[in-house]
Amino acid sequence: ASSKRANAAGGKFRGRLGRVLFQLRSLRQDIAKEDRAAETGAVGEGTAVAVTAANHLNFKLLGVLPGDVVLAGPATPEPLEERLRLGSEWNRTLSADTVRAD
Repeated sequence: ASSKRANAAGGKFRGRLGRVLFQLRSLRQDIAKEDRAAETGAVGEGTAVAVTAANHLNFKLLGVLPGDVVLAGPATPEPLEERLRLGSEWNRTLSADTVRAD
């Protein structure tokens, strides 16, 4: 199946041209959450949380040269209402750790 748009995990490295140039060997996605309460002194429900999504790709350029790249960016925790809506749409239960990459 061809893809006119790049895939979310791997960005343009996994788009049509990227798949030709960069033969994927492995792909991993990490989500890191940092509680900002220690920095701000805030405690409770409204405490700010910084979330980062990182895609780690290991590939061979043109099938010959090995390489690695990390594509990182911000992510936003999904609010309860959106998790419930998405969960009912896809018949899944989404945890409070569900995030949306920005």
